[in-house]
Amino acid sequence: GRLIAAAAKAALAPLGCKRKGQSRLWHSDQRFWVLSVEFEPSGWSKGSYLKVGVSWLWRKPNVRGLDFAERIADFVPFETTEQFKPRIEQMAALAAQRVLKLRKQLRSLREVHRWLMQDATRDGRPIYNAAIAAALVGDAAGARQLFEREMMNHITPAMAETEPTSSRPRVPRSGPPAPPRPPTAWQASQRLLANSSR
Repeated sequence: GRLIAAAAKAALAPLGCKRKGQSRLWHSDQRFWVLSVEFEPSGWSKGSYLKVGVSWLWRKPNVRGLDFAERIADFVPFETTEQFKPRIEQMAALAAQRVLKLRKQLRSLREVHRWLMQDATRDGRPIYNAAIAAALVGDAAGARQLFEREMMNHITPAMAETEPTSSRPRVPRSGPPAPPRPPTAWQASQRLLANSSR
């Protein structure tokens, strides 16, 4: 653990990356996204893989996790200090190179939008992320189209035949009114779209 921590600190700390506690995770806050580097352990033997990933900060904290991740180095086993130290230093240097590459690729919202649109051919989270990015760069029509596509992917025939909730009678509640809930990311994006189309 100490050898990994020392190699990671030497390679990543000068780039502004910060270690999460005493873990093998290092993060870099890029304003609207977070870059993560993990010296990933194995469940079978001592050593490390290397994984680098990205998470977009417009998602809810309870569903944060990596939106994109790739393992960029094979497993380096620990046998002896003399064998492991130079190899983990090489791995840390590779991590630093990938940090710089991703920062360059995603240096602006325009670049993020362009990058995410390449992945918007797959349903689910890629479409949602591309829609948010489109809204943030002012592409209201593109964002609306992506949101509608994402919503249609979640509508089943049974849901389509269900009576709209707005037409159901409301049951009065006792007690003081509940405080207003903060808007979800989807609601916030819809407001942004509405304002941009005016």
